[in-house]
Amino acid sequence: MRNRPISFLVAAALPIVVLLLAQWFDATQLQHYRDEETTSFPGSAAALFYGLAAAHILTPAAILALALAGWWSRSAVIGAAYVVVGGLIAFSPALNWAFATGVNGTPIASLFSELFFDTAQGLTAAVTTIGGGMFLVGLALIARRLRDRRGRTAMVVRPTSTADRL
Repeated sequence: MRNRPISFLVAAALPIVVLLLAQWFDATQLQHYRDEETTSFPGSAAALFYGLAAAHILTPAAILALALAGWWSRSAVIGAAYVVVGGLIAFSPALNWAFATGVNGTPIASLFSELFFDTAQGLTAAVTTIGGGMFLVGLALIARRLRDRRGRTAMVVRPTSTADRL
């Protein structure tokens, strides 16, 4: 039998860990390798290419881990949180552009600007990609909860006698 509180906590804590690690690797480590490569240190291009390959493998793996943890939790609250947080991260470039051009200098514009420039400016934009994956996983979790609820009510109204089936 599943342990609901543990699955809920794993599904709630995993995005924080995944996003922080992706941000650190994408914007710090890969940026460092690129800066070394541009100053032509020997062997730094290989480190950049291996780092890029690792990022392209680890980003979908992170999305898959979030999907599995969310599916394991079976929680509409986790689904809603994934939709809100993942949507905010995934749509941060568009939100930054909309608020920066329309309401320049307001606190909401600076909030989206800081979020965009702190997360989406890595070499592979891994955080933005993971945010998009979180958004889709959240939609799937909400759809699953609605389907499960509809399936339970449909099972209640089924006829039980054999005369009703004929």
